[in-house]
Amino acid sequence: MAGQHRWSDEKLENFLQEMIREHPSEAVAELVYCPTLEEYGSALRRHLPDHYQNEQVVALQWRRTKTRNQVATTVSDPYRLGLHTPSLIIVYPVVKEYSPEECISLLKDHEYVHVQDWFDGIPINATRRITAEEEPQFLKKTIIGIMKARAYRHQLAVMPEYLKEERMGRAAKQRCQEHLRALDLLLYSTLMPLERETIKLFLKEVGYTPRN
Repeated sequence: MAGQHRWSDEKLENFLQEMIREHPSEAVAELVYCPTLEEYGSALRRHLPDHYQNEQVVALQWRRTKTRNQVATTVSDPYRLGLHTPSLIIVYPVVKEYSPEECISLLKDHEYVHVQDWFDGIPINATRRITAEEEPQFLKKTIIGIMKARAYRHQLAVMPEYLKEERMGRAAKQRCQEHLRALDLLLYSTLMPLERETIKLFLKEVGYTPRN
């Protein structure tokens, strides 16, 4: 259960490396634990040097991860959606609040969905996906909403039943519904036909009934 497992930095790093060995993915460039701003900035510049040279921007993003209690972030080239480019997964110190089973759920069952979406494009249904070619026709919050809803849905689908009733499971259910409701609102506010049709298809695919 959360809070009952004692992690040292060394134990956590060993656990993450073992996880990536047991669950390799061509979509994951690196899974790295970043307990400090310096290590966070180094990881970002190592993977996306053209995007993270400004130290103030990096420091601001680091502070945001702290205020939001983020466990992990998938970092991808925003211009490479669906072009088979591996992504970086950064893990933050708040992960120490979780048990090994919860870490697997948060990382393999959630963040891996994000990296695969960036790698292959975001599947909307069996025949439709969003790639870099179409991405400029979507608001950023639409892309994020679909990706987050997909990741939470998958995480919940494979989550052990006992974890669904714990803090992490309840939060995943709540956030998944929040992202679906936000997409429902965007459906009625977007002015872009392709975006509206894509949101419709996605909500239908996941069985979410839009408001009238």
